[in-house]
Amino acid sequence: MKELKLTNRLEAIAKYIPANGAVVDVGTDHGYIPVYLALKDRTRELIAADIQKGPLNSARLSASEYGVEHSISFIQTDGLSGIPQNKADIVVIAGMGGETICGILERSGWDFSSKQLILQPMSKLPELRLWLFENGFKICDECLVKDSGEIYTVLSVMFGWQEWSCKDIHIGRALIVNRDPLLPEQLDKLEYKAKHVAAELKRSESKRSAEKIEELETVISYYEKAREEYYDV
Repeated sequence: MKELKLTNRLEAIAKYIPANGAVVDVGTDHGYIPVYLALKDRTRELIAADIQKGPLNSARLSASEYGVEHSISFIQTDGLSGIPQNKADIVVIAGMGGETICGILERSGWDFSSKQLILQPMSKLPELRLWLFENGFKICDECLVKDSGEIYTVLSVMFGWQEWSCKDIHIGRALIVNRDPLLPEQLDKLEYKAKHVAAELKRSESKRSAEKIEELETVISYYEKAREEYYDV
């Protein structure tokens, strides 16, 4: 059987998916994750879902190319709507903005108490972490992965209370505890960006700019503290 080689980003997502689960891949695009799982025969049920017909057709073509089209259900739907929640115990949402991910979860109406979420946001990561904490989820693990020169964050999430701080919103605690090898580089990039934005804002004398500068300086202090903790672990 033809082998599918995932990109680094998709491979990092696939590693969080346990064996024998029922998986729905939201925003499946080309369907590479469901196809990969079907080839590995690691799951009992696979759903590839996308809001657009075009990407879903691409997913069907991918499945056909690798001979696993009969192992995957293809559903055109907005997020998780239209998918019975008893059809999946593992929800993958990757390759979209953090606020979009929050909206999908919030509108779903699902009971996530027995679900595992594997999330990979392309933007708004602090906003996503905050939404998860405020809505009763805990981040069980996180990892960083470099793909085509960019660093991405993958989160493994379950329902359940977790103590958290403002710093945890901006830097995943697990990244420090696990001494993720990409964290120093990621912190350098985030700190550089925050300092650059703060410098631009300092040219303005508005009250809003002053408030934003104060917020950025607090976030920069989180990056500095995380770097110290990382090397002390």
